[in-house]
Amino acid sequence: MRKATRTGLALAMVLALAGSAAAAGTGRYEWRVSFSNSDANVQTAANPAGVGTLYLWFTGCNTVGSGPGMSAADFGIHTYGAWTFLAFSVSNGYLNAGSGANLLLAVGGCEAGPIVAGSMLIQTTGEGGVRLGDSNTPDAHVTVDCESPIPNQWAWPDFMLFVGAQSSGFVGRSPQAWGDGCTTDAVDRTTWGNIKSLYR
Repeated sequence: MRKATRTGLALAMVLALAGSAAAAGTGRYEWRVSFSNSDANVQTAANPAGVGTLYLWFTGCNTVGSGPGMSAADFGIHTYGAWTFLAFSVSNGYLNAGSGANLLLAVGGCEAGPIVAGSMLIQTTGEGGVRLGDSNTPDAHVTVDCESPIPNQWAWPDFMLFVGAQSSGFVGRSPQAWGDGCTTDAVDRTTWGNIKSLYR
């Protein structure tokens, strides 16, 4: 119990100390739900019967191994349709100080991905799916980089992409692709006056 409390406090401190990123290259952080533990890009498949396992991937950037890695993340797992979230288990060195579907993840070594961060058990009584988004921390969906001495938080939607998964028979929506992830460019913060001065 004491070890779990220390882990939770350490993760909370990382997130609390992390500043909002002001400048960088392209957005870097992408999280995907997949039906496969060997391929991050399996977002649709036959509906699991009864209880099914899906995998949470940290895929980093669209270009494998480019850009900085991550040290922590805070977001939630949400089910829809006839699916119900049951449990989440970490893997490959990740830690989770969150509870239930509210993830507070950390990993050592500045992980750049792609890697399976964990697996989730889903109860199914029909067609449905999983998306990623807010945790129990209001409006929290961030990934923290490995910048030293003070890491930066990279927030959805500008610097994170969430990709969900669903059964192939679900009608009414496509699997989630939410946020910009690697597709956006971050720029230095500035003012409208500074921008206008460039054209005088």
